[in-house]
This record gives sequence, structure tokens and C-alpha cells, in this order.
Amino acid sequence: MCDSGRHFREWLRDPPPRVARLAARRAMLDAARVAAFAAVIVIVSAVALWRAFTDARVDTTHGTAPASAETRSWPLLLLGVLPAGLMVIAAGLASYTLRRRELLANASARDGRRRAVRAARRYAESERRFRMLADCAPLLIWSCDSRGRVDFVSRPWSELVGRSEEMDHGEGWIEALHPEDRDRCRSDLRTALREHRAFSSEYRIRRTTGEVRNLLHNAVPRRNDTGAYSGLIGAAMDVTQLRRTEADLAEACRAAQAGEQAKSEFLANMSHEIRTPLTTILGYADLLREDGDAQRAPPQRIQAIDRIRTAGRHLLTLLNDVLDLSKIDAGAMGVEAVEFELPKLLAECLDLQAASAAQRGLALRFELLGPLPVSVRGDPTRIRQILLNLIANALKFTSKGSVTLRCTVADERLVAEIEDTGCGMSQVQATRLFRPFSQADAGVARMHGGTGLGLVISRRLAALMKGSVSLSRTAPGKGSCFRVEVRVEPAPGTEWRRDDADLEALLRTEPRAPSTSEPSPLRGRVLVAEDGRENRQLITIHLERAGAEVTSAEDGRMAMSLLEDAERLGRPFDLLVTDLQMPEMDGIELISRVRAGGAGLPIVVLTAHTAGDERIRCVGAGCDDFVTKPVDRAALVEVCARWIDRRRRDEARYARACTTSVCSRRSPPRSARPGSSD
Repeated sequence: MCDSGRHFREWLRDPPPRVARLAARRAMLDAARVAAFAAVIVIVSAVALWRAFTDARVDTTHGTAPASAETRSWPLLLLGVLPAGLMVIAAGLASYTLRRRELLANASARDGRRRAVRAARRYAESERRFRMLADCAPLLIWSCDSRGRVDFVSRPWSELVGRSEEMDHGEGWIEALHPEDRDRCRSDLRTALREHRAFSSEYRIRRTTGEVRNLLHNAVPRRNDTGAYSGLIGAAMDVTQLRRTEADLAEACRAAQAGEQAKSEFLANMSHEIRTPLTTILGYADLLREDGDAQRAPPQRIQAIDRIRTAGRHLLTLLNDVLDLSKIDAGAMGVEAVEFELPKLLAECLDLQAASAAQRGLALRFELLGPLPVSVRGDPTRIRQILLNLIANALKFTSKGSVTLRCTVADERLVAEIEDTGCGMSQVQATRLFRPFSQADAGVARMHGGTGLGLVISRRLAALMKGSVSLSRTAPGKGSCFRVEVRVEPAPGTEWRRDDADLEALLRTEPRAPSTSEPSPLRGRVLVAEDGRENRQLITIHLERAGAEVTSAEDGRMAMSLLEDAERLGRPFDLLVTDLQMPEMDGIELISRVRAGGAGLPIVVLTAHTAGDERIRCVGAGCDDFVTKPVDRAALVEVCARWIDRRRRDEARYARACTTSVCSRRSPPRSARPGSSD
């Protein structure tokens, strides 16, 4: 009441302008009436007094007798009437004030009623608008009081659950929750109400039809006009389809991974199954080519052998291209950053293609585009592969003239251009480049052969090294020029070659004369574990011709037995050459068992798998080196000779170290295994 009176007094002191003007106008009219009546009384009284005093003065002047008693009473009467007039005036003024206040109070009451009506209308309109928005929104909107009792749910909630709005008020909404989620939902809601904080969680509801839906709830605290906490207001989103889509995507991802794994296994098996017979084909073709006197052999026989070797190497190139493209697509192809000599790498690329250029009567040239560092950091294997692909392509499509390789290093990027004077391409043909299994046109494929994978692989390998391969320029009959850019880092303090004369001695384009010297002789006992009879016999022939004493085994179990027997008889093997895929016991298990016994025997793996993870498994098991199928005789003999020599040097050092102590083992310990100290 005191606050109401205070507000009323403040309102009276500072009423709204319209109300103040209306009340002032009415009060002035009432006051004017009272003032007019009082003025008449005052005027009459003043006239009467004036006449009374006038009569009294006249009597005194003429000496007449004093007036009668009635005449003398007029002044007294007038003196009594005058205060009455003044009182009337005072009453009029008081009436003016009271009337003004009354009018102001009535106006205030009417204005308050009108404001209350307008506020009620605004509230009703706001609530109607809120309900319309809540019903139209693609969300399930709800609110609850501070005790967790729901006091509002939107129509979409009722339609989704299949229950009336009244049924979900209070705590009825709990019945719509999935039985497994009710306790968790109650706990989350009570925690949010107790701590006056927002919450977000996902629950399941069960419709009256039995269908289960997933809802994602988000709620925030709500407060009344005074700022007091009054509960929560929130919205729920139906995420059932989203969860189904996520589940479908996860299943699709698992299927894709399984498919990718199956693809990788298929490619690995295909590589093994193709490389294994290729080893036999190319190996025996080499034996036929080397056995006997080639000068006395019929030319048709030599030509047939050479065609077998050419076809086998072409099949090997095709297999390598398909495997490389598959590994790049699967994201399994990696790059390394090692320091190497760039001029030597360029010389190797030119030297490997020099014989092909000489056979075609083409000049293979090298030019500097700018300064060239001697040592750089990058991936020499991938850079070599890209350059060899592009140079081989240029030679294949050039019938006369030359192929030129230009290089420089600028801004930590190797820039190379391979330009030829071949047939060139039209713009339409150029658009077909860099597509898998695609060439300029069908005539090109028939005339020059190839798979159309070289440019695709080169571009993707360059992209792995943050670079690119592009067609710089071409024209029909005027040749083509391809540009390569890959990231390399010049080694700190390296020398820079700035003109062609500096590289003349290093970059030779003449083909090397074939080596007539025999590989280094092997002196030692070698155990060969290979399940393929033809490959086993071929590898045995290669090693025996190099001077080794060879024993062969059909599988890992037989090889393990032979190793144990040799140790027991005191004639241990100097080297183990094993395949990976074998029956009974594969190569990985064989290597693991040999290393588990503590033997420091060097182990060379014959593998048809070029994937890095396969080599990581072999190294983890304890192998020392690899020879990739199809087996090259010179590479096989060189690897075996190197490891047998290291084995003997390690044994000699181990024997000298044991001169001051008693050594019970012939083999050096695992830490002194070949390669550990060299």
C-alpha cells in the first residue's frame, strides 16, 4: 500500500501530459464558477459598505440626527458577510485543488485500466505468436518449472509422440521416453535444475506405435521478470535419420575398407603370382642367351630369346604401373626426404635411356636452365621414376631428332623440362592426357603401345612431393615439352653447378658397354627356401654358377629342420635366402624362429611384394635384405656376396673379442649381426 501511495504521489507530481491538461482544464472551470460567485458577494459587500460609510459622513456633515438602529446595523452585517465571501473564495480554491486531484486520480485509474488492457493484449499476442512459432518450427519445444514439471510442449512434440498435450504436462512426458533412457534423463534434468545451468543430451522416445526415435535435447535456464530462476526452456531435434545415415556411412566405410583391403590383398597376390613365373621366364631366357656361343647359334633362336626377354620386361613394367597407381589411389604410397646427389641421379636417368635413344638414332641431350646444387634433400626414387617415365615417353614418340632434358633448382623446387622433336599433339589430343589408361588416340596405342599410365603416375607422384607435371607446349609435327616441378631442399653448404661444362664429365648420354666380367665368386653355404620348383632350381643354378654351395628346401618347416641339422653337425649355413609365401611355414615365421634361437645368420628375402608394409614386417621379423622378383641374377649374386662377406668379417671380429674369454657359440650375438657394425 505504501508503495502504491508513493507511486500515486509521484504520478500526481508528474502525470502524463494529456491527463494533466485534461484535469487542469476541468479544475479551472470549476474554480472559475466559484470565483465568479465569490466575486459577486465581494462586490455587493463592498457597495453596501461604501453606502454605509457615505450615509454616516453625510449625517455628520449636515448635523442631522444619527441614523436609526437598522441603519447602523448595515456595517456590522456587511462586516459579517465579507468574511463569508472570503471563506467562499477559500472554499473555491480548496475545491479547485480537490477537484484537480480527483480528476487526476480518475484519469490515472482510467489510464491504468487502459494500460492493463493493452499489456494483456500484448501478452496474449506474444503468447499466440510464441505458440505459432513453436508449432511451425521444425523442433520440439518444451518448458518446465523449477521442479521439473513440464508446463508447455509444442504441437510437433505431441504429433511425434502420438499423445495429447495434456498427457505430457507435469511428469507425463517421462512415459514417452524409452525405458532404458528414463533414469539417465531424470538424472540429467535434476542436475541441470539444481545447478541452474544449461544441458544437452540425446535420448530415445517410443511412440504409441512402438517406433523408437532419437531426439537431441538442448535446454537453457529461464527467469521471470524479477530475474528469479523459474525452470528450463528447451528444444529437441529428431536426429533419427541422421543417426541412421551415420550408421549407413559407417557401414559403407567398413565395407570400403574391407574392399580396399581385399583389393590390396588381391594386388599383392596378383603381384606374387605374376612375378613368380616371370622370374622363371626371364631367368631361363637369360640362361639360354648366355649358354653356348651366341655367334654360332641360329639367328632365329637368338631373336626368339630376345623377344621373350622383351615381352617379359614389358609385362613387368605393366605390373609395376598398375601396382603403383593402386597404391597411390589407396593413399599407401609414401615419399621420403633423404640427401642425395642430384647430378648423379640425372646422369643415371640419361644413362638408362641412352641405349634406347641410340637404338632409335636419337640424340639425348642435357641442358641447364639455371644453377644446380650437387646435394639436395628429397625422394630420389620417385624423382627418378618421374624423369624416366617422361624421357621414355619422349623417346617412344620421337622418330628423328633429339630429346632434351633441362633442369634447375630455384626456390626449393626442382624444375625439369623434357622436350622432344616428335610428332606432337593437337589441343584435342592434349586434353586426353593424364587420364588412367588413356592416350592421345587409339592410333597412338596401336602404333606405340603402352598402357597410358605413365603420365598419370608421374603427375600423382609429383603431387605427393608438393609438385606437378604438366604439358608445357605442343603442336602437331613440332614435338612436345613436359614440365616437372617437385619440392627439394638444397643441402646446407652444397656446391652449385652453373654451366654445362661443370656437368660434362658426369652427364654422359652414350650407352654403357655391357659388362663382360663375372660377378664376384661366392664362397659359402647358402640355404634356399622356395616353394616354386622352377624358381628354386633357377636360383640354385645362379648361386652355384657363382661358386656357392647351395641346399634347397620346399617350405619353411623343411628349411628350419635343415638349419638345425647343420648347426648340430657343425656345418652351419652362411646365408639364408627365403621366399615369403610358402606352405606349412611361411617366410615371416621362419625368420622369427631363426631369430628366436639367437642365430646371427644373414637372411635375404625373395619377395614379389613391393608394398612398404610388407618390407616393414620382414624387417621387424629380422631379415637383412631383399631381392625383388623377378630375380635379376647379377643383383642376387651381389646381395648374397655382400652379406656373406659381412658375416665372415663379423665372425672374425667376434672371435678376436672372445680371445680373452670362453665363447661357446660359433655365431656372433644378435647385436653383432651383419650390418650392425658396418
